[in-house]
Amino acid sequence: MGNSSSSSPAASKYAAGKQPPDRTQRPVQFGDENQRPGPTNEQIWDTARGPAQKEWDAMKSSYDASQKAFRSGDRSGAKALSVRGAAHKAQAEKLEMTASDEIFSKLNSHRPSTEIDLHGQRVDAALRLVEKHMGLWRRQGVWRAVIIVGRGNHSADGAKLKYEVKARLESQRGIRLLLEVPNAGCITVEFLSAPPPTTAAAAERQKEAPSGLFSKIGGLLRRIFGL
Repeated sequence: MGNSSSSSPAASKYAAGKQPPDRTQRPVQFGDENQRPGPTNEQIWDTARGPAQKEWDAMKSSYDASQKAFRSGDRSGAKALSVRGAAHKAQAEKLEMTASDEIFSKLNSHRPSTEIDLHGQRVDAALRLVEKHMGLWRRQGVWRAVIIVGRGNHSADGAKLKYEVKARLESQRGIRLLLEVPNAGCITVEFLSAPPPTTAAAAERQKEAPSGLFSKIGGLLRRIFGL
């Protein structure tokens, strides 16, 4: 009596021969936002930054201890702890760059060379990547490139990144910015010094046009004067 009253519809369903759903989870790849369940992209980014975060925490602990030692009169101990904090800071910055490169590589490995996705980047790392690729695109004579910054709706960092990237681009000369093009959260950069593909093709045709025209005129004159 007690058993029948405590059985749930789900338990009865499985007892009737149906198997419970597979709860096996597969890690989500970078940029693969349609795969669920599994860790979110934000969780994966946090994992990539884990080693750096440990160094930041160690830096803070060392500096806090240094101040405590200084207030207690232990000047030599305070100095040693401050030096230790500086070492943790340097290591954290190095690991942050490694994490940034790892996240960027996994998000952009499938993208064309004229498009970069800055999701998961901190502002300073994003600006470093923007400067790097802007220089590369200029040297390559690229006419148009796309920078994906995200809509900035999900976090204060995302909104700040979008603002800072836009501000950095606006400080550069010889470009035109198309905001929210081709999609929301994107900035399209057009390089004014590089002709678009259609203009380049037209320029080639113009180069060839004079020689062809002169050749036709010469043939016409030879026929008229018997040259």
